[in-house]
Amino acid sequence: MKRVLSNDVHCLSRFIQGPLNSPNPLIVPAAYYVASCETILSFFQSNLPRSVPVADFEQFRPLLLEIVDTWRKEADEYLVNLILQSSSKKRKGRPNKGKETAVANPLELAATLFKCHWCTEPITYPRILAHRCLLRSTKDDEAQENKGMNDQEDEACATDDEDSEDTKPGAPREPRAPQEITVNAAWASLLETQSTGMKAGNTYVTFDEEAHSVACNIIQICGEDPGTVTQTKMHEKNARLECLRCSRASQGRARSRLVMNWTMAVS
Repeated sequence: MKRVLSNDVHCLSRFIQGPLNSPNPLIVPAAYYVASCETILSFFQSNLPRSVPVADFEQFRPLLLEIVDTWRKEADEYLVNLILQSSSKKRKGRPNKGKETAVANPLELAATLFKCHWCTEPITYPRILAHRCLLRSTKDDEAQENKGMNDQEDEACATDDEDSEDTKPGAPREPRAPQEITVNAAWASLLETQSTGMKAGNTYVTFDEEAHSVACNIIQICGEDPGTVTQTKMHEKNARLECLRCSRASQGRARSRLVMNWTMAVS
C-alpha cells in the first residue's frame, strides 16, 4: 500500500510541475503537502490498489490551484512574521527615532534574507519557498544517526527473546497475528520519511539577521535605502563593489582586485 501511495504522490508531483504549472509558471508546495489534503488522499484511497495516472488529476485542477494559492499566502505570512519578530527584538527597549517608513511587502526588500537549518548561505525570497533542503526529512537524518544504535538494540531484544524462559533455544516461534494496515497508517508512515517542504510553522527556517545587517550596509554603500529598495531595483542598478581588504593584501605582488555584484558581496 505504501508503494502505491508513494507512486500516487509521484504522479501528483508530475502533474503539479507539468500541466498545472502551464502556461503560467507557479511556485508550488511540495507534493506531499498537497497530497495531505483530505480530498486528494481520499481519491488515492478510492483507487487502491491501482495507482492514479497523471491525467486523472486534471479533474482536481481548481482545487489544486486553490491549495497552491492558500499555501503561498500562509507561507508568506509566516515569513513576514519572522521578519517582524526580529525587528521587534531589535527595537525592544529603544526609543522610536522619527517616523518609520511603511513597507507594503517586506518580502520584496533587497535586505530581506532567510536561512535554513542546514545551509550557511543566505537565501532570498521567493527562493526560500522552494529551497531544496526543506524537502529533506529530519526523520531520515535521525534514522541515519541512530542506525547503529537501533541495530544494537534489535540484536539485544532478539537475544532476550531467545533466552526467555517461555521459549526454548532453537524452538520454532508461533506466528504473530497479521495486523491490518489502513490508509491512514500507511500515509503516516510515509510522512515519517518524506517532507512537506516549506510551509507556515516550519522551524527550520529563520530570518538571517547577520546577512540582513551586511545587506543593509552594502545597499547604503550603493546609495539606496535598505528600508525601501527592492531586490528588483538592486538588480537593475547592477552595482559593482570591491573588497578593499583583499586589494590591499595583494599590494607588493601582482595586483589583483576582488570585484563583486551586490549579492556576492552579501554572501
